[in-house]
Amino acid sequence: MSTNSKRNFDAMNPENKTRFKTIYRGRKLTFKTNGTFLQELSNGKNTLGIWSLENNNLVLKPEKGSVWIFKIYKLSDTRLILKLENKGSNITIMPKWIFTKFKHN
Repeated sequence: MSTNSKRNFDAMNPENKTRFKTIYRGRKLTFKTNGTFLQELSNGKNTLGIWSLENNNLVLKPEKGSVWIFKIYKLSDTRLILKLENKGSNITIMPKWIFTKFKHN
């Protein structure tokens, strides 16, 4: 976490810190070859939508809500790091999302 991100996180009240950790810890994204994605949160909430690659960006369009635009910061056999490009309340704390890649047969 960057210094600026840590400062913003530390400024949160304890209830919001716990809520924030719960939302991001254990998050799973599944990208399917048919252009759909499933996001699963640790609290049991799921988001379905479509994904696409546009101008070197990963664009996620959930069925409900806004469009998320990510720059693909790093892609390897085991890790995907996305940098959130569009503005939102979480960009100052979580500008990069780090995922460990798993392949399922």
